Amino acid sequence: MKRWVNGFTLIEVMIAVALIALLAGLVMAGFGNSQKNARNRQTITAVRNYKTALGAYLADRGHYPMPEQASYEYCLGLGYKDLIGTPDGDCRGGAANITEHAPLMDEISDYIGNPEPVSERRIWDFGRSVDLYGAYLIKDPLATVDGVSSSYFIEYGLEGESRDCVLTEVVDTSVWPATTRTSAKSSYTSGGFTICTIALQSPD
Repeated sequence: MKRWVNGFTLIEVMIAVALIALLAGLVMAGFGNSQKNARNRQTITAVRNYKTALGAYLADRGHYPMPEQASYEYCLGLGYKDLIGTPDGDCRGGAANITEHAPLMDEISDYIGNPEPVSERRIWDFGRSVDLYGAYLIKDPLATVDGVSSSYFIEYGLEGESRDCVLTEVVDTSVWPATTRTSAKSSYTSGGFTICTIALQSPD
């Protein structure tokens, strides 16, 4: 085998290049996972803050915001943007989009401070053909947990399949809202992402 001036054969050089490419791929994959984990931690922290704020609101007033409305779905936070960075006011897109609602944020502003979006990373929910990013508050008087009425929920998405939703009182909403059951860390995976739903304390 002919050797180059530096003493390496062509095969040896090719093997070295392949190993470098493999190592670079592993480093980039690890970096990508680290970024996902960091974004998920930010989402969980933001959702926890909103959950705490809503709990404090309930403790002070005996009800959640806008009790006069029979049902609703509103974004938690203001300033959501679309994929190209244009403000569009949606935290869930698609046919059943969910929008920001300034009156809701005004009602809890004393408990949450600056109502920033939970996340700016869109997650495609194949199960319902919608894109979700951030989190939203749901009031559904027909929903139950273990046969007991539980009308208020927060739903949010995490990047990666079968992620730990971390927060307690999570319910399975793979069929929403007809089937709702309790589980300490339940969720469902949709297209490489994990959709989490928290049942809030009942005001009754």
